[in-house]
Amino acid sequence: MHKLKSIVRCLAATVLGGAVLGGAFLPAAQAGNLFADDNSNTSLNNLALTTVPAVTLSGLLINCTSPLTSGGTGNCRASALYSDNGRKVVTPFWSSSDASIATVDASGKVTAHSVTSKSTVFITGSYAEGGVIKTSLGAVTVNPDGVPDVSVPPLSSATMACFFAWAETQYPELFPTGTGKVPTVTFGPYAYRNYPIDYTYLGFETLTNTVIYIGPFSGGTLLQLGEFSNVWAKPSGCK
Repeated sequence: MHKLKSIVRCLAATVLGGAVLGGAFLPAAQAGNLFADDNSNTSLNNLALTTVPAVTLSGLLINCTSPLTSGGTGNCRASALYSDNGRKVVTPFWSSSDASIATVDASGKVTAHSVTSKSTVFITGSYAEGGVIKTSLGAVTVNPDGVPDVSVPPLSSATMACFFAWAETQYPELFPTGTGKVPTVTFGPYAYRNYPIDYTYLGFETLTNTVIYIGPFSGGTLLQLGEFSNVWAKPSGCK
């Protein structure tokens, strides 16, 4: 028993740099003496080493060049979201919902084909990591050659903040703020908030003013919930 205590004491002092006893961290100096007294009532059962939760893939954001003109090219890019609020650029498996409108290659390059009227195609990205698979969509509008596109005026930060506040008040079970205000994060063409429940995200595609959602009700997939002024401005009362 004395030999076993010496081994544990050595590990705690030299390898771990300390130990956790009853939920409290002990520095190396104290951990090294933890088992020094053979008559102590302290036992190995009281020693518990804490573990850091594994970081897992929680969502996928897709950003595609849009609009395109017949014969033109653009790109789709993907960013993986993680349970620790981290993110990184990744290369998913790409596919197009309608190859007659536009195709996408393995690198995310989108080629628009000839259309006679304004058309929309959805580019799907699927990414797997650590046994978790996430899928998301990006919309690409293709205009006939020579037809100009009318840009959507961007929403103000005040309008977006108003909408977030409305959603948090109207649906607190979906978008809980906890004890403080959830910050708005801007990343590429997205402005969103990340809520501390099941990796839930609510935000905007700022190029199109489309409201987006990622969470348990979408299975971690990005859902486009409609253009703000057409769908959400009236119920939220935000302008």
